[in-house]
Amino acid sequence: MHRCVVMGCRNLRENASSSGLTFFAFPEDHRTLVWCTTLNLDAGASYKGKVICSKHFLAEDMKITRKLLPTATPKILQIKPMSDLTDTSMSGKKFISRSTQSDTEPPISAS
Repeated sequence: MHRCVVMGCRNLRENASSSGLTFFAFPEDHRTLVWCTTLNLDAGASYKGKVICSKHFLAEDMKITRKLLPTATPKILQIKPMSDLTDTSMSGKKFISRSTQSDTEPPISAS
């Protein structure tokens, strides 16, 4: 199991999809020392395979990318009730179809 390395944090990478968290691997460059210093971790230890959860970063420090996999297809279809599908742009106007027009109605004059 991959647990966030921040002391006291119990977030698990395996629960990422249900928790809404993102997990980040330790950088493999000079930033490792900065991260270790900030988190009060042993800078001489190996952090390969170790992760830190998104709760320990500010929102502005994270990129949000939303890309679909090539095999992705829509799977969530929201069906609206018929009452939501009515066109309100024509509200207040009355339409009579020719098939329902009675013979007693006066003809429409072209004036």
